Amino acid sequence: MLPPRERLPTLPDGVAAQHGHLAANIRRLRLAHATGGPWEELAALIDQLIGEVRAHFEYEELVMDRGGYPELEQHRSMHASFLRRLVALRAECERRESELMGVLVELLESWFRSHEQTADRRAAEFLGLEE
Repeated sequence: MLPPRERLPTLPDGVAAQHGHLAANIRRLRLAHATGGPWEELAALIDQLIGEVRAHFEYEELVMDRGGYPELEQHRSMHASFLRRLVALRAECERRESELMGVLVELLESWFRSHEQTADRRAAEFLGLEE
């Protein structure tokens, strides 16, 4: 475990609230798919999620960069991997691949929960941010 740093008052710490919002939108996507929502609705939800995730990851990485987080590059790589999966999920909408779509949504939900509980928690502890 990395030693915690002194709290940086110039850095906002709304990361946990953003995580809650993103997790809710991933659940909304899963529900829309499970209930047979139209492909256009699923595509719109994924497009919205991609934009929100990109903005969140940029924010989170900026906080880590400003705080001198030593595992930033590894964390960025994890974020890039998640975004690639979201883009792959969006492509499934274009192909209207229902079976694979369900599996991908479950994987995204699981990845996000795990990432938040491990990598993000480690970074928050180091930076002295409240989660």
